[in-house]
Amino acid sequence: MRFFFRIVGLLLLACAVLFPITIAAQENRESGPNPGVPHSDSEWRGEALFIQNCVLCHIPSYQKKYLGIQAPNVLIGAFRGEKPLTEANARRAITEGFPKMMPAFKYTLNAKQLDDLIAYLKIR
Repeated sequence: MRFFFRIVGLLLLACAVLFPITIAAQENRESGPNPGVPHSDSEWRGEALFIQNCVLCHIPSYQKKYLGIQAPNVLIGAFRGEKPLTEANARRAITEGFPKMMPAFKYTLNAKQLDDLIAYLKIR
């Protein structure tokens, strides 16, 4: 009988701990889409383009540090914050690049691909 009460007590304790966690998770999900997670087709295509063209320099890694690449990591929040990046500035930076820092993609990406990439960067 003692064993039964221990099991019941553990189940009640587990429910008392897990119930608030599940409620909080549901509230967070209902409050809006997750930042950084693509939802539209344009954002999905932009993510693929980011992975294909930008990851070497804009994702933190040991290789990046070893090669001396000093690009902003991940570009999270580039379109938010104190000095948000404008779409025009992002478009110009991607197409023209920066001498000795970032290659120009004006011959690599067409206008639709550039729109998709910017759509993805906006949600990061």
